[in-house]
Amino acid sequence: MKRAFAWTLSFLTLLHASASQHPQLYLVQMGQLMSYDTVLETASNITSEDFPTSCSGDHCYTRDLLVADGKLYFVSMGALMVYDTFSGKANRVSICGAPSLCDGSHCYTRNLLFADGKLYFVEMGALMVYDPSSQKSSVIAYAPSCSGDYCYIRDLVFAGGKLYFVQAENVNDGALMAYDPSTTISSRVNVYGSPSSCSGDYCYTHDLVWGGEKLYFVDMGALMLYDLSSGNSSRVIVSGAPSICHGTDESQCYTRDLVYADAKLFFVEMGALMVYDSSSESSTMTGYSYCSGDYCYIHDLVFTGGKLFFLQAENIKDSALMSLWDPSTTMWSGVSIYGSPSSCSGDHCYTCDLVSGGGKLYFIDMGAVMVYDLSSGESSRVTISGAPSSCSGDYCFTHSLEFYEGGSDLRRLLIV
Repeated sequence: MKRAFAWTLSFLTLLHASASQHPQLYLVQMGQLMSYDTVLETASNITSEDFPTSCSGDHCYTRDLLVADGKLYFVSMGALMVYDTFSGKANRVSICGAPSLCDGSHCYTRNLLFADGKLYFVEMGALMVYDPSSQKSSVIAYAPSCSGDYCYIRDLVFAGGKLYFVQAENVNDGALMAYDPSTTISSRVNVYGSPSSCSGDYCYTHDLVWGGEKLYFVDMGALMLYDLSSGNSSRVIVSGAPSICHGTDESQCYTRDLVYADAKLFFVEMGALMVYDSSSESSTMTGYSYCSGDYCYIHDLVFTGGKLFFLQAENIKDSALMSLWDPSTTMWSGVSIYGSPSSCSGDHCYTCDLVSGGGKLYFIDMGAVMVYDLSSGESSRVTISGAPSSCSGDYCFTHSLEFYEGGSDLRRLLIV
């Protein structure tokens, strides 16, 4: 009898695990964390009794979705959570050692990064690491003693066996730091060659990205690189960028949105989409857009299927003209999107949240989840059912798309 019950339980668990190992699109809709099975085309809510019931502050909504090692990490009601894609269970991650006090507007849990079998994140202003195998956490670096709007740890990147991050010192500065897990020591990375002066709101160090054994970032308004093998840094000479920023949103004219793919660095400078070839050490402008409105700028760069996809805004409530740049032809063109709603209300009707997975590109357009098939060139609306009918707060719109490729390791369920 017990054996029969065990087999039945194992079989039911196997059914759930089999479905959960399909490729999944995770998202937040009407404040609810959800999972969409891209094979069965069904959606379900992710719930748990371990979810916190109370939270205070501006960052209590579900956010920071990160798929890694067969698990979905996220922050909900201010707490770090983990959802096991295999068992279908969500639990709170027990964090020990975080500071009890924190000053400033960046004390919430944020900047999740999974690398080398560990989860790195910032909590109460301190940089922390969590080991899923031992379920232990520890502090890597405490919040810097400084003042200004950018006085917080940010921009986590794991490269060459080390964790790189920015630890700001004052309003217009940020020291590039490196943490070595083998020695558990953090040290400052000496960066040379950046401009001595900079004006504007984006002079702080930002946009760290790794590629080709180099760490690219923006410092004092200039594009920089740090060579991990030699330990040398230098300024990347960018030529061909416009002298005048295109678009009416002047706050987007700074160098931003760094993406490394196909042995090239893609970024936006002075409102134009640029590409830097590290082998020839040359840069070219691929194009720019003319438009008006609050979302009039190139954003959401994603490289997939050998092409660069991005959003090129058209007006204040739209950026549905998705464009792609083909490195083989050095040409860019519009992508026709069909099936999105004809109307939308609120502040989040613009196209956003591009993520790639399973040969498709998922995004949000006019408030709805959409999918674009790279092979057929066709787009359609993704039907997400089961979300709550009501929601309160500022984050009731659909957001935080995260794709999980799925897996097939079901062997441990067959042992009773």
